[in-house]
Amino acid sequence: CQPGFAMNGQNCQACGAVRQSDRLVILAMIGIVLFVVWVGLLWRPLWSKPKEEFPDEDPKPGLAIRMVAHFGLTHRLEQAKELVQPLITAFKEMGIRNIVKIGFSFFQILGSFPSTFTVKWPPMVESVFSSSNSVVFLDVMGMLGIGCFVSGMDYSGRLEVYTIGGLLVIGAIMLPGILVGLFTWIQGTGYGKHEKYNDMQDVAWWALTLWFFVSYPTLSIRVLETFNCDERLQLMIADFNEKCPVHPEEISKPLFLYAAAFAGVYPFGIPCFLLFILYQYKVPRMAQDKVNTALLDAMIIRFKKMTSTKESEVISKIIGNMTDPLFEKRVLLLFERIDTEGTGEINMVTFVQALKDMGLNKVTEKTMRQLNKRFGPRGDRTLLPNDLLELIKEMAGTRLLFHGMEHLEDLTTVQLKALCGHNWGKAVIGLQDAEDEDEQKVFVRTKTGRIVQKKVKNKDKLK
Repeated sequence: CQPGFAMNGQNCQACGAVRQSDRLVILAMIGIVLFVVWVGLLWRPLWSKPKEEFPDEDPKPGLAIRMVAHFGLTHRLEQAKELVQPLITAFKEMGIRNIVKIGFSFFQILGSFPSTFTVKWPPMVESVFSSSNSVVFLDVMGMLGIGCFVSGMDYSGRLEVYTIGGLLVIGAIMLPGILVGLFTWIQGTGYGKHEKYNDMQDVAWWALTLWFFVSYPTLSIRVLETFNCDERLQLMIADFNEKCPVHPEEISKPLFLYAAAFAGVYPFGIPCFLLFILYQYKVPRMAQDKVNTALLDAMIIRFKKMTSTKESEVISKIIGNMTDPLFEKRVLLLFERIDTEGTGEINMVTFVQALKDMGLNKVTEKTMRQLNKRFGPRGDRTLLPNDLLELIKEMAGTRLLFHGMEHLEDLTTVQLKALCGHNWGKAVIGLQDAEDEDEQKVFVRTKTGRIVQKKVKNKDKLK
């Protein structure tokens, strides 16, 4: 940039008439704010108290609330709170990290407009784009006016400000946790034995990942632009005062070696570090577990639809699933409910009446075969409690095997057998179980457009 101008993002911006002393005051105030944020964010776990699940008494109102009540402004405060409450709730649900991500993404898109669209923008819009450029590239020197102080600094000095400044921020983030760990080590109890050490580390890792997200584009661009040269002039495009570092005569010089070293730290080091953290906390495995659980849920839902009958649905609602520890107890209670005379036995007439009371006026042929098997062809046999338990299991089929909240690693052998041995080829819409295993009922559309059921025995026709 020319004298009197300083780099702001990718543009030269006038320094203005602000005196250097005023800029120093502004920088000092910003430094104080950053220090307060550093202490309040990274040291907060030391003095924060754990939230009580059931507090004994209501918390006392703070000084500000008492002052508002003293001046009779409580009603006005409640009205204002109702107006901003939706916004506060939205911010709480999104979280600070998501808000920062959305904000930076917005300015990244906005700041790319001048280089993306060859449009003559109005002066006010160009000013907004210029300010967005500083946010996009995290141009601290441009945003805070530092560039006007160091307008005479060469490219190597500016590169050192960004690269070493990034390391200093990382050190400032990790410092509180390290100091707390050393404090217990000096006392002789061992490193990291402080009761708040884990909380400090959690906050530090959270702040570190947020810093990497925010700073990665800027630090990577600042390092990699060192290798972007004009081939004809053999000069660096970022600063035509510098010779191209990748020229054979310049490779052995400090600028190339310095930029190459930090290319491994920022453009390649940050993604590798984040990938390491993801695998360290088993995030890919958790994501795969969620996929497996979703697939298993879909499989079980499909399995239930294919194997369910009206009897199994009613029994499932009344008794529950066989995986429930109280399943057998509920069957025993059902037996006592049906055995109104208290004989300890149930005949076929009583059981059929109980099915009607449950809403089963009709049963499938498969269920009728099960009833004939248990009560005899003439219906002259009776059931004991254990016999009723076996009959309920047969009528329910495999529906009661699953409750819908299973995990792959928790499936029992019986459940795995039912899923693996199921004929999933019948998953075609309209296919139903028929009386014979070799015979299937399928829905077909006639020439007139009607949909009717048709029995198919030939497997080739079924396909």
